[in-house]
Amino acid sequence: MNDNIVSDIRMGDKKAFRVFFEDYYPVLYSFAMKYIRDTDAGRDVAQDVLLKYWETKEEYFTLSEVRGFLYVSVRNRCFNLLKKSRVEERYIQEMLQTGAEAYEEDEIENEVFLLLYKAVNALPTQMRCIITGAMAGKRNAEIAEEMGIADGTLHTLKKIAYQKLRQALKDIFILLFFFLFLLNQLFR
Repeated sequence: MNDNIVSDIRMGDKKAFRVFFEDYYPVLYSFAMKYIRDTDAGRDVAQDVLLKYWETKEEYFTLSEVRGFLYVSVRNRCFNLLKKSRVEERYIQEMLQTGAEAYEEDEIENEVFLLLYKAVNALPTQMRCIITGAMAGKRNAEIAEEMGIADGTLHTLKKIAYQKLRQALKDIFILLFFFLFLLNQLFR
């Protein structure tokens, strides 16, 4: 192979590029495998670099320039893949380490939500409407207007509803705080 093929490729000769591709693909694949040892990634790197050469073919005049570009590009892409895989590996390790804690926290949060939901649904209808409205971020005046009751009545019903919720959930919150304390001690 000589500089004539580079000149033909430079002029857009697809047949010349196909011959060049078939000659250099296995060489570049083998070179990539020295770095990354991943068959699919090695094939991708070799192919991507050869296609990049085709896209930038006008920049190269000699076979020596093309070879330099190809080998440096393969090496750089392999290094980038290695860096990326180390970052992904570190991320996976961090997720595995924190995964158990996060899972337990999510589980506790969902259980607390379920208990709160059940307690709210056990309230009498008017109190349930007031509490769900408050949990949705509505102001007292807005809830009173929607329900067609006076502000004072809403205030009284809301106060009684909170007392009922505290009573219904008091044992659960004591257990929850104890459980959270234990989790905190285990994951220090």
